[in-house]
Amino acid sequence: MSTGATDPNEFYPDADVDDAAAKFRDQFSDLWDTLVPPREVTIEDITEGKHELLCVLPAFREIELVAKLKELFSVAAVRANAGQVMDSSSQADRALGMVNMVLGMGDNKKVLTIVSDAFTMAHPKAVEDAIANVKDDDKFRFFLDGVKKPNAAHVFEFAELAAGLAPFAARVVAKGKRIMSTVTSPPTSKT
Repeated sequence: MSTGATDPNEFYPDADVDDAAAKFRDQFSDLWDTLVPPREVTIEDITEGKHELLCVLPAFREIELVAKLKELFSVAAVRANAGQVMDSSSQADRALGMVNMVLGMGDNKKVLTIVSDAFTMAHPKAVEDAIANVKDDDKFRFFLDGVKKPNAAHVFEFAELAAGLAPFAARVVAKGKRIMSTVTSPPTSKT
């Protein structure tokens, strides 16, 4: 009697699935380490209106955004899950874990408020345009009924908000890693 489960070795009898998964994770980690976060991303509001977002900010705005994102760690559920994520063995596992953790917290109103506020700080014009799109669309206008001051969370899906913020976080991590490797690397001798 079949359980409905498929044994991967049934199709690839010589394949060692655990080794393949480990190899993929290592390759992904190496790739993640070399990726340069995009300067622009395109996301959609709930009306399917496209928004091209510039994902670089001047230093003063960037530190305000980082301060807002650090507020996520004031939420107990985020703090608890972040410890588990940071215990992961590779940078790729940690990065994927953080994305999954934040997406998994989309039902936490405090997390949603912080992410929405951070997104608005980073992309105010996109939020303004998306609100106008929703107000002009008969199918979606009702989402704003009774809302006195609409924000990003009223007009974008949570995953879209995260996608608009991820390049900022990745850029800070990548630059920090480069700085730390420069500072901690032994000097090269010139002979």
